Amino acid sequence: MIDTSGLYDPDRAATWIAKRRRKGLPLADMPATLKPADEEAAYAVQARVAALLAPTHGPSYGWKIGATTAAMQGLLNVPAPCAGEMLRAGRHEKRAALRSDRFARLGIECEIAVELAGPLGDHGPVDAAAAAESVSRVFPAAEIVDDRYGDFRQFGVTGLIADFFF
Repeated sequence: MIDTSGLYDPDRAATWIAKRRRKGLPLADMPATLKPADEEAAYAVQARVAALLAPTHGPSYGWKIGATTAAMQGLLNVPAPCAGEMLRAGRHEKRAALRSDRFARLGIECEIAVELAGPLGDHGPVDAAAAAESVSRVFPAAEIVDDRYGDFRQFGVTGLIADFFF
């Protein structure tokens, strides 16, 4: 998946993804040389994409976790749950009108949102009790999903993570 010549450039990958995201274009034709080699590199690209999108999409305000069950992991061909940053422009607390031409393949999912009183895991792993203690609010939410990947099973987990996991 990665350019074996050692010339992999995460900034180039992030720029490519951010440009396509701004235009609502699919990522199915993402060159293999732009896909991160592993999940750590994919999250680094995701952070760069977030920084590039911040001027138009706002700052990060939280995270979403996808593929939390074995069934979804099998469907998406991913080995474990994956996280994606959420940017402020994507948050709509009330009624919203969205342009369908800004999405490649639009979907919606019913979700459970959790608001935390503060950050988790700044200094290592967090156990279930500490996580539960920091929850300040739980509420229903809807996630607007944009499947930009063509065959997402073949697109690969590192590409999905780099693009905020749907």
